[in-house]
Amino acid sequence: MVVILAEALYASLYVGFKAQETGTKAIEPVQKLATAFTLLSQDFDGVLPPTGILAAAFTGTPADGSGSSGSGSGSSGLSAAKLNGASASGELHAPSSDGGAQLLLAFYSSSNNPLDGETGADIRKIELSIELPDGDTKQALVRRVYTNLMPSKEPEPRVQVLVRDVRNFYLRYYDGTVWNDSWDSTSLNNTLPCAVEVTLEVGLGDAQPGDDSPSTYKMTRVFALQCGISALAASNAASSSGSTSGSSTGGGN
Repeated sequence: MVVILAEALYASLYVGFKAQETGTKAIEPVQKLATAFTLLSQDFDGVLPPTGILAAAFTGTPADGSGSSGSGSGSSGLSAAKLNGASASGELHAPSSDGGAQLLLAFYSSSNNPLDGETGADIRKIELSIELPDGDTKQALVRRVYTNLMPSKEPEPRVQVLVRDVRNFYLRYYDGTVWNDSWDSTSLNNTLPCAVEVTLEVGLGDAQPGDDSPSTYKMTRVFALQCGISALAASNAASSSGSTSGSSTGGGN
């Protein structure tokens, strides 16, 4: 009787532990991406217009690296833009230890919370890139946070690995009418997009022989930008301002 009872308890415990393992494995990618999206949400909530002394362009690189923009169902693959050597002269920028790192998005945000002993104001620069962390063999989504925007020496950003084993990372930008694969505020009247769509796809570990379960997990979220304005509205506002200024000048003469 004791042996039979022990076998029954063992079988029950085995089933319970396997169920826990399966549940943990299933929820792990969701938790991982949810944590990354929470941090990105904070950055996008405080995104700053690309004007002013301590602010610069909002630049999103298209996934194909061509620099073109337009509507579409989304991009495939990763950006071809390189983080190393991509910065302009005088731009706040720190290179990556990975020579093949791919810079995808750079912008300025507010509501900064510096670490203890860290110098920083309420404005920070954010860079999102895909690269290989030190000692890793799989690409990761890396977030660089620059809290000191006027460093006296080479900038030292806070480097955070948001998600590992990234298979694909898509970014699209809504201009009020269509979704664009890239955004360059310097050529769009220094405006921000109305919203940013972020899609992350991560691997679920090494596939086992005969395992028919999915090998990747993908999550998409759309972040509305508080200071965003459609490119058409910005163009109309600029035209209206120019017309008003011209009319006033003419009347004065």
